[in-house]
Amino acid sequence: MGGPHHGLPVLERGQPSAGASAAMLLLHGRGASAHQVRAAGDLFEQAGGEVDVHLYPGMAHIVSADEIAHVRRLMAALTRRDQVERPARS
Repeated sequence: MGGPHHGLPVLERGQPSAGASAAMLLLHGRGASAHQVRAAGDLFEQAGGEVDVHLYPGMAHIVSADEIAHVRRLMAALTRRDQVERPARS
């Protein structure tokens, strides 16, 4: 299936996904309706994922300060959880 990003390299950081205790997937709905964005969220929830859907009607195709703050909160929560589950090595 082709698309505007088809064939571009995928950049990864951190532990290999096979050994990960959590993963974060950020999607944008450029060109999609609110209904389609919510339907995609429903599919991830049905697969067992935790989903937050944030809609920004009429906003230009940019990353907002609200989105950055939300991702920072998620990353901080994952970091805290990871530190509890995997104590620092000595």
